Parts: sequence; structure tokens; C-alpha cells
Amino acid sequence: MKQAAPNNAVVDPIAKQFAQAIESIDFGETATNAHLSGIDQERVALGLSPVKRAPDDFVEKPDVPSCDACGKSQSGHLICGRCQLAFYCSKDCQIAAWKSQGHKAECSGMKEESQRVAKEVVTVMADTTLSAVARVQGLEQLDSEGPYREAKKVGLNQVIQALMVEDMEHVQKRFTSGDYMERTAFCSSVSCTLFRGGRISRRGVATTRSIDESRVRSYVRSSPDAFCCWLEASLIFVMVPMDRKIFKNKPLHAQLHQSARDILASWNQVFTNERVSKAILFGKGKVAGKKGVERVKFIASKIKWALNGLKEQMDTHDVLEGLLNQLLAMVAFWCQKFQVPLNMPTLVGLRGLKLQMYQQMAVPLGEATIQKGFALNNQEAQAAMQRARR
Repeated sequence: MKQAAPNNAVVDPIAKQFAQAIESIDFGETATNAHLSGIDQERVALGLSPVKRAPDDFVEKPDVPSCDACGKSQSGHLICGRCQLAFYCSKDCQIAAWKSQGHKAECSGMKEESQRVAKEVVTVMADTTLSAVARVQGLEQLDSEGPYREAKKVGLNQVIQALMVEDMEHVQKRFTSGDYMERTAFCSSVSCTLFRGGRISRRGVATTRSIDESRVRSYVRSSPDAFCCWLEASLIFVMVPMDRKIFKNKPLHAQLHQSARDILASWNQVFTNERVSKAILFGKGKVAGKKGVERVKFIASKIKWALNGLKEQMDTHDVLEGLLNQLLAMVAFWCQKFQVPLNMPTLVGLRGLKLQMYQQMAVPLGEATIQKGFALNNQEAQAAMQRARR
């Protein structure tokens, strides 16, 4: 999706809040409880409860699609008895879709139309002779569950992974080439359009408040490398605003900084979800094991690389640094929950003032986001940081 360039004359309220919070933090010594583990001691010192460990015998629940009427994620328990391709959260939504949203007219031909749309969208996505912008313009045609399910049958997840690999190799060149039809990041389009929650109710809105659990799990479990390609492509894109040539173009830099912020916010929503986090760390297994440890080390190495690549003057109000640290804190939370014996701040090499900022800001913000289940508003973020400073 295209992101609107922000007005530089307006101070971003979240960024301002972040900057003000840094100035008000007391970086003094904090007490610990000797009977707790090291990480849990840190959490108690921050005013947070120790993380309750997940049971070893959890039962995997089946994925549930979004509602095709209101767009609510993980709610489509009712299915249209005729076409078998429309899903709803309630009888009211099913009736509304039938009477006023067009399903009555499309139901009889739903399967054929879904197959047509799916094949067309996936074919265009895979066509390297087209411009980058043109290849992802049709993603909103997969908002409904019918076309999306048919698209998976014709290789959607495999094409998404191929697009991530292209981003890893070419995304920076697209924004420095001068060709406006190349100025897009596939990872951003997929994250903020195909994978976002509430696609139907929030159509046309650029921000991502939640992710579609079912779709993200389907993708990350589609191949051993699917998640790694997606994360690496995303973090490479986050580094694009750090390019000196782009920084000199102030409107382009502002737009790309906003887009980088949006994709990191999407990643924070990915790790808000317990079932998605399990899929990332466990794959199709029930315990993290050796693969989970290696996956966490991979995540830490990429976040470390991104943090080290940020340039203070190019990261407006240090927003990208704050979101990367929050992502780190959320992964660390799931490491504790799923008993992965690794310390994320240590893996990334945080120390001194950087570690204090992580502990007293990123950790409480990440914790509050996980507890809520989707993005915090300004008041909730402020309250989370105030609790940590008490």
C-alpha cells in the first residue's frame, strides 16, 4: 500500500511521547528478588510480574479465518452452506453479507470467481517483467477468504517468499533509481495489506492495529525459510531511510521513515499474538527445541544488525530504535513463556544506557501490547511507561 508522506511541520505525538519519556526516566539502581531467575528479577524491578511459563502439553487449535462481513480476525466460525467460501462471525454478519454486501448475487459463482481472481493476482505477483508497484496492486482482491484460500492453492505463499528474497536483494535500489513505479517494498505491501487484521472494516486505512493470525501462521509454516526471508526483507527495508542519498531528499526520506515505522509496528503486532509466536519459534512442533533456539538467535542477530545500522540524525525522534527495542522485548517475553533458554538483550549486546532504556521503556510497552492483544493508543503507552517508573 502507498503510504502518505507526513507533514514535517506536525510533531508526531507518539514520537514526542517517546522522546519526553526518555528524558524523564530515572536510571538509578533497582532492587531485585534473589529467589527469582535473572530475567524475572529484571521484570520485578520494572514493576512487572514474572512470566508464567507455558505448559509443555498445549493443544494446537485449528486456525479460524476472518469474518468476510466485518473483517474481525479469528472469528469466521460460520460458513456459507452453498458456496463454502464465505465465513462469518455471527448470523447478523451472515445476513448482512447476503442482503446488503452482495453475497446473494455472487454466491452461486463464488468458487469460479475466487479461482479466477486468485490465479490472476498470484500470476501478476510472480511476473518479474512488471513494475514492482503493479505486482502488488491487486493484493486487496484477496481480502475475502474465498479468493485468499484459492490463491494459496496456486502458490501464494511460495510467491510471497520469492518477493521477500527480491526485497532482500533490490529494495534499496528501487528507491534510489528514480523510477516511481519501482518505489515499493513487497514486505511492506504484504505485511500491511494481506496480513493485517480488520482488512475489510479498515480498508483504505494505512495503519496496522493487529495482524491476521491465520494468514501469518499459514505463511510462516509454509516453508522452513518463509519467516526468515520475511523478517530479513523487512529489516533491510527499515534501513533504506538510512541511505545518505535518500536522506538528502527530505520528502522521500519522511515517507520512507513513516513506512519503516509502519512495518516495524506490524512486526510488533506479529509478536503480540501467542499462536503466531509459537508458529515462528516452534514451526509445526510442540516445543521450541534446538530449532527454536536457532530461530531466536537468528532474530536477535537481525535486530542487532538493524540497531547498529541506525543513524541518529536519520531516525526521526529515535522512533525506529524504539520499535526495534520493543520488538526485541516482545520476543524476549515469548522466550521466557516458552522456556527458550536465551537472553535477548545479551544476544543483541545491549549494555549501559541502551540496556536501561530497553528495560524501562521497551519491556513495559511490549508487555502492555501483548496483554492488550493489539496496538496501544497514546494514553495506554504513557500509562505503561509510568507504571515502570514507579
